[in-house]
Amino acid sequence: MSRHWAFKVSVIHAACVSLNQDKIILKANQLTMGRPSLEFSDCRARFRVSNFDSLSMQLLYRLVSTSCISSLLVVGSGPTEAALLSITRRQNAIITRAESSAGADNVDVRDIPAMLSRTGHSRRLGSSRVEDCLSLNSAVDTMSHIRIQAVLTEICGLPPSEVCEYTAAAGDALDLNIICEPNFSVTLESTEIERLGKVTMEVLDGADDPYAQLQNGLVEMEIPQAWKLVEASGKASRSEDIIIAVFDSGVDDKHEDLRDILWTGPDGSHGYNFVEGSTDVSDGHSHGTHCAGTIAAQRNNGLGISGIAQARLMALKICDDTGSCNILLAFRAFEFALEHGAQVSSHSYMADTGAAILEEAYKNAGATGHVMIFAAGNDGQNIDTSKYPCTLSRLIPTSVCVTHTNLDAPDKYTLAKKANYGPYVDMTAPGIGVFSTVPLSNYVYMSGSSMAAPHVAGVAGMLASMNLN
Repeated sequence: MSRHWAFKVSVIHAACVSLNQDKIILKANQLTMGRPSLEFSDCRARFRVSNFDSLSMQLLYRLVSTSCISSLLVVGSGPTEAALLSITRRQNAIITRAESSAGADNVDVRDIPAMLSRTGHSRRLGSSRVEDCLSLNSAVDTMSHIRIQAVLTEICGLPPSEVCEYTAAAGDALDLNIICEPNFSVTLESTEIERLGKVTMEVLDGADDPYAQLQNGLVEMEIPQAWKLVEASGKASRSEDIIIAVFDSGVDDKHEDLRDILWTGPDGSHGYNFVEGSTDVSDGHSHGTHCAGTIAAQRNNGLGISGIAQARLMALKICDDTGSCNILLAFRAFEFALEHGAQVSSHSYMADTGAAILEEAYKNAGATGHVMIFAAGNDGQNIDTSKYPCTLSRLIPTSVCVTHTNLDAPDKYTLAKKANYGPYVDMTAPGIGVFSTVPLSNYVYMSGSSMAAPHVAGVAGMLASMNLN
């Protein structure tokens, strides 16, 4: 059966190829997949390809992948200025009571000025600029499920450091544990379009989806056998009861293989766009949609691929269409996910430096029983301390750090060339040539630990459906 295929391809790290004597310069800032033409942005050549059969599709991917390796790693623009806070009472400390909304052991940052005043420290430590800022309801964002507050210093015209200095002094005076750090950028983990490797031609048992036979990873992980065991157990929850949150660049909520399995909130939304502050979770980048398909694309609908879990996908857009993200948006997404009952979440973004506030927020999320799946990254190095949130997995029992294997290698379980490794990596999953969904009801192969982590998130969703921890 022929199908019309068309892609718009643009890449960051550009290369040049010659075609019909015309030099085609590949340069832009993101990868998107859409109809109706194959178009190299900012080029003198533009051409249309349609009626692809499987062979011509392979040739196209070989052309693209041998001409350039398109990396989607984008250094994020500056984050929203904010001071991120966790304030808790020190053990056995005697503290003047505060009307706190931040949790039983937490102190609301907005109560600090009154606490200082009642204990006689106000004049010595008070900062009218910071206290004026804390008095503005719009300037303080309380995330009670993860026990973090953000003081949005941009609203008040203050640097985050001023808030941190004020709260540090208050902590000493009031015997409080203070963590205060500025918001910081994170990036979507790099992703590559790889040439086609070997593909299994066996029909995927338990799925009538036409492209399921291209999902090598599901065969090697014995996912069809797992489906049978889940169904035979009689213990599986309804798919509506299992929610897997995708912290990423959004999800194409109109995709033919995703639209019917998306989580739907009371307002009809399928998640939230924390970048723009709206319910439009559409994906202009493609990374999030690809991850979503591996996790839970609709199975046995006669379309596309087969997702691993039978679950609802919650689209939490924390990265814009260039791949720029910041940790405050991830914190807000955690609050949303926990508020609306997500049991599992998939994370394929990365920061090269850690932060105490990051550890505190994710530990608090894990303490609720929420399962977090982190991508390990694609640097081909030992990440003993240098990749977050992956390296938090040793501290959070409900988290897993996932690197990726290359099923095309002679030993199928060999780490991929660029796979990160080390003491913080918990497991591997297929990550080379993973076939999955991209926007506009299209499908494409991508590679990287970003593609491995969704495999594990899907399995975690299956376990959750059987009420297994």
